[in-house]
Amino acid sequence: MDLLFSLLLAILNGRRAQQKGLKGLQWGVFTFLLFLLFEIVSGAFIMLYFYKGSLTTDAVTAYLLSHPIHTLFMWFCGLGGYLLMRYRIDKIAGERPPHDDIPEDRG
Repeated sequence: MDLLFSLLLAILNGRRAQQKGLKGLQWGVFTFLLFLLFEIVSGAFIMLYFYKGSLTTDAVTAYLLSHPIHTLFMWFCGLGGYLLMRYRIDKIAGERPPHDDIPEDRG
């Protein structure tokens, strides 16, 4: 579910970048990676402060399934990564100079 959600957001940011004249694939990959990074960091924060058990895959999965608010928190942190990339796309596209290849009417 997380990978599909991050992939969807990466596609959206990739299309947004292409509309702004940037490389869509590059910004899509950045969005995907930053979403996962923010989600992993928030998951580590949750495990550090709230989880008091053994760090096995089954135990952590059972913990996250029994505490859906923690999973929701991780998704919102991942969404923050998407929004950060979206902001950067808009900011970089706004800083680009206008195209000089458009002829002006000087007559």
